[in-house]
Amino acid sequence: MTEIFFGTEHKPHARFVELTDCGHVFEVEMMDQWMDQAETMHGGKPVDVEVTLKRCPKCNIPIRSSLRYGNVVKKILKDFEEIKHKLSIDKRRLDQKVDRLKLKVEDIGEIDQFPNDQDKIKRVLDNENLKDEQINLIDNQIRFLAFLQTLKANIGSFKADKRFQETKKGLENKVEQLRYRVMRSRIQFSYQEREELKEEMFRTKLLIDLRMLKMQLDIRGIQLGDTDAVVVDYIGEVLDSEKKIGKNTDKRGTNV
Repeated sequence: MTEIFFGTEHKPHARFVELTDCGHVFEVEMMDQWMDQAETMHGGKPVDVEVTLKRCPKCNIPIRSSLRYGNVVKKILKDFEEIKHKLSIDKRRLDQKVDRLKLKVEDIGEIDQFPNDQDKIKRVLDNENLKDEQINLIDNQIRFLAFLQTLKANIGSFKADKRFQETKKGLENKVEQLRYRVMRSRIQFSYQEREELKEEMFRTKLLIDLRMLKMQLDIRGIQLGDTDAVVVDYIGEVLDSEKKIGKNTDKRGTNV
């Protein structure tokens, strides 16, 4: 040995090992440390690293057939198999979830009132190797669109009467604004974003119910008493205020 690589080759009792994969020879003590070393972060704590074959420190060829380091190689190969098995299970789980979402998207009456969004979601679901966060995003979008479709159907129940067309148009605009928020580009829904959308959709549903009630009263020529009229108007103001429902109270301490 004439080359100094690790710096311990000159020791009187130094021993050496040859890597059969590439033929390079190294001092045993330092090569053992090379094979046993673990990735660490500041503070000396071990961290999870990508499982890869150990490589020759000189030429970077993978070490596969060393007799001395056979146990190290076997452990790494075992880790490979475990990872492959886990990935296979995860892939099947994701594929099953994608198949369920495809059925929901293709189901008549689920989100077919939003054909452009429906086609967009179908195209995304046809992509290979979708990640979990992408699938969860689509799942949430389908759920929200399905709820908006029920709201859209309720708005369609308004009579074709000029007196109610402005109200109908205003509610349709609210649904469209919510649809836009649901389908805008993002990596995933944050918890806060999901909760805000749920609240806005619930508010819009209550607003549609209130407008429907007023329409029916108007059609039937029913006049509310002073107290009932005040309550109905107050509820309308609360729903139009965009304040969180149930989070504020009026002067009497009543939840609004």
